[in-house]
Amino acid sequence: MSCRSFPRRARKASPIAPVISRQPSPSRTLRPTALLQLQLVDRDDERERCVAGEGHAGPKVAGREYLCEMKVGIVVPYSWSFWGAVVEHAELQAAALRTVGHDVRLVMGNDPPGSFTRVLHPRLGRHGEPPPEVIPIGRSVIVPANGSLPNIILSPRSLFRIRRVLETEQFDLLHLHEPMTPAPCVATLALARCPLVATFHASGELSWLKPAKLCWGFLLDRLDHRIAVSEPARESAARYFPAEYELIPNGVLIPERAEPGGREDRIVFVGRHEPRKGLQILLRAW
Repeated sequence: MSCRSFPRRARKASPIAPVISRQPSPSRTLRPTALLQLQLVDRDDERERCVAGEGHAGPKVAGREYLCEMKVGIVVPYSWSFWGAVVEHAELQAAALRTVGHDVRLVMGNDPPGSFTRVLHPRLGRHGEPPPEVIPIGRSVIVPANGSLPNIILSPRSLFRIRRVLETEQFDLLHLHEPMTPAPCVATLALARCPLVATFHASGELSWLKPAKLCWGFLLDRLDHRIAVSEPARESAARYFPAEYELIPNGVLIPERAEPGGREDRIVFVGRHEPRKGLQILLRAW
C-alpha cells in the first residue's frame, strides 16, 4: 500500500517551548520540538516566538493562545484494525493536538478484513479503511508479550514504507509509542531527521528488552525526551535504559457535562480478557 502525501499548511501556533536538537533540513528553516502528550503545558512565564515564521498568534483554546503549528507524526507499532490501550491513547492524543491547530498523522499497521487476516487474527477487528489521518504501513501478527496479545507489525516491508513516509511527510516532530518495539518504531529511530519524543507504556519484567537492547538499544540515544505513563513503566524502562523519564499518566476523556452523582454500581468491561489486565483486575480494583 503506497504512502499518502498531504499538502503543508501555513504555520500557526503551539503552546510549548521550542527545543532544537537536530540539524535543520537544507530546504527548510529551523523547526521546534515539543513534549507532546494528552496534556498540554501552559506557557505563563514567557512567550517564545516561532523560529519557523513570523510567530503570529494562532487559535485560542480554553483561554490559551498557541504559537507555531507543527506537523506531527505519531508512530504506533500496533495495528489500527484491532483496538488496544496504546492505539486508543495515540488516537486521543492526535485528536487533542488537532484541536489546538497541529497537523497530525498516525503511522501504524492495518489488517484489512479477509481470509488472510482471519488466519493471522482469530478475533474480530475494525472493518473498512482507516481514516485519512492514518498512514498504514503493513499487516500485523499476534505476539504474546508481557501477559498480553498485542498485534505487532513485524513485516520487513514496513521498514521501506517507514522510510517513504518520513521522506514524503517531512514531519516537524515524531512521537513514538513503545519505541523499542519493532519494526516501525525502531526504523523511525534509525531514519528520522527531526526531533523525537517517546512514550513508554509497558511495565513488568519485560525480559524481551534484554536482546532488544543488544541489537538496537543504542538508537534510544536519539530521543530528545522520554515519557512514562506510570511509575512502574518508568522503573521498567529505566532498568534497561537508564535516563530521565517524565511521568505523564494516561489521559482520561471526560465529557464536558458529565454528572457523577446518582449512579448505580454497574460496571461495563470493554477490552481483552487477559490475565494481566482482564475483567478480574477491574473487579479487584472496584
